[in-house]
Parts: sequence; structure tokens; C-alpha cells
Amino acid sequence: MCEVTEWIEQKGKEEKAKEVAGNLAQMGMSTEKIAQALDESVQVVRKWLGETGAVKQEL
Repeated sequence: MCEVTEWIEQKGKEEKAKEVAGNLAQMGMSTEKIAQALDESVQVVRKWLGETGAVKQEL
């Protein structure tokens, strides 16, 4: 697969993961659980949620 195709595929996967993260946050799932479910770091998930406006306030 050429580099451009791989980049496009990876970008699509990341966009879908951001969408899923936002949906899970809106359902009340914690950032840590979302990161675990998506096999991603908590820092990355927090960044995604900040971008989508779906940040869940945690105590």
C-alpha cells in the first residue's frame, strides 16, 4: 500500500475513534475507561474530547 493510502486509512480510523470517544463520554463513561476501550492513552482521549466538546467533568 502506498504511503498516502496508508495515511488516509490511519486518519479515517482516528476520526472514527474520536467519534466513538465522544459518544462514550456523552453516555457517562470516564476518560480512563474510554482510553482503555479504544486502546489509547488517557492524554490522547482527553485531547480528542476537548476537540469535540464532549469533555466529561470528573470528580
